[in-house]
Amino acid sequence: MKPDSTNSMKTPRIIARVMSAIIVAFALMMFIGETMESAKRGTSSTMTLNTIIQLALFGIGLVGLVLAWKWESIGGIISLLAFITIFIVNPRALLWPMFIFPTIAILFIVVGYRSKILDKKIR
Repeated sequence: MKPDSTNSMKTPRIIARVMSAIIVAFALMMFIGETMESAKRGTSSTMTLNTIIQLALFGIGLVGLVLAWKWESIGGIISLLAFITIFIVNPRALLWPMFIFPTIAILFIVVGYRSKILDKKIR
């Protein structure tokens, strides 16, 4: 009986997927809630270019986490690059909770890489 690459990477893959789902769901709830509250208050202040760039990068990072469910390495790389760019654009974002995002992206990259290596060894 040949060893199965999916069994050895099952736990890290599940952890990465559950954490990414929690983060994406939380971000969507925050975005929807903030949009509704700002419309209710009638306070829609204009955003600076820096803020728009950071929000776009955050959105790209979240899309990367979603893509990582199907294509682990590619989604992880997209997400990791987006969050690294956020940290470059805004060094004040280097707070410990923000390191959860790149950690999950790195976990997806590792799972994708290890799965490819194990698949090659099995063949």
